[in-house]
Amino acid sequence: MLADFESQFEKMRTEVQNLRNELQAALDFQQKRQADFESERKEMLAEREFLKSKILGLEEARAVEVTKVKNAHAKEITELKNAHSSEVTELKEAHAGEVTELNKKIEALEKQVQQLQLGKQ
Repeated sequence: MLADFESQFEKMRTEVQNLRNELQAALDFQQKRQADFESERKEMLAEREFLKSKILGLEEARAVEVTKVKNAHAKEITELKNAHSSEVTELKEAHAGEVTELNKKIEALEKQVQQLQLGKQ
């Protein structure tokens, strides 16, 4: 009976040891999964930060390009306005002489009309 008890005790002891081993294997597996998860999480956070900085860089580059285009267009508009203003000034000056000549001719014609009217009377 003592031998039977010792045999059962040994079986139970072996079963407990096997259960401890299984439990330890499960804990080791869980710790490995947790470590893998944390590692993957850190990689994803690093990639997220990288993408955020890349997006920020692209937004800054876009803003610089937009500013360059706006400045170029503003400069072009200013140049066109100046050119137009110069052309208008040149045309005014050119036509001013013509207008003066035409005014003189009109005055001369008006004088002739007055003289003709005086002559008829």
